Amino acid sequence: YIKHTANLQKEVFMPLQFEPGEEAQVDWHDGWIYDNEVERKVQCFVMKLSYSKAPFVYPYQKANLESFLDGHVRAFEYFGGVPQRIAYDNLKCAVIKVLKGKKRRLNKRFKELRAWYLFDTRFCNIAKGNEKGDVENCCKRSERTYLSPQPHVDGIDQLASKLFDDCQNDLKRKGPTVHGGKTIGELFEEDVSVVAKKKDGSVILSKDMKTMSNGFIELWLPRDLEIDLTIVYKDMKSGGTITTNSDSKTCITTFQLK
Repeated sequence: YIKHTANLQKEVFMPLQFEPGEEAQVDWHDGWIYDNEVERKVQCFVMKLSYSKAPFVYPYQKANLESFLDGHVRAFEYFGGVPQRIAYDNLKCAVIKVLKGKKRRLNKRFKELRAWYLFDTRFCNIAKGNEKGDVENCCKRSERTYLSPQPHVDGIDQLASKLFDDCQNDLKRKGPTVHGGKTIGELFEEDVSVVAKKKDGSVILSKDMKTMSNGFIELWLPRDLEIDLTIVYKDMKSGGTITTNSDSKTCITTFQLK
């Protein structure tokens, strides 16, 4: 028995304390609302900063890939920047296949999002939601407080506005006791002082791409961006400035090599 017990692997726990801007955690939760007096189900994208515990909640009709990507962009805008690392369970929107150990085969568009915003990822072990306990608690609070009693709204945009106000109101609450009585809002300012540094400035990226049959190259871009694009093929070069500024969830831009 002693030999058997000694050979058992000890369970590894993630630290409960984080530095400002170090990590955020992401998850979904269901909710029920009255939309124009008709009861319906919504899916809420949730991101929570692990240091300050500042929440971000945004509603969608479906928890699909497009909503998942859009939720990240909206959260980064709300927080004023990008955390160093984001923790997930093995959401299908991000993980195509769980491999051995910590390795994951990721969705292509999620990898593009991660490469664009330059954040690291941490994936929980199977059936170990406690490894991202901050966002788990945030989902429960959103279900039991933000969406209880069931809100009556005129469309999902009005619900999004309500959830924004709920998140703002939570900044007035007391943060973790380890921070000496500071509010979540005060701790959030410390988070912002770090993540905001990553919002401005330029990022140089290069990528090998294939042309389509019509000679065009297709790029998937997050919205509200301006990029200087240079395409090089053998001795040919083409480029220009592309600006995306629309309310669409994603922007597909095509560029032709001349």
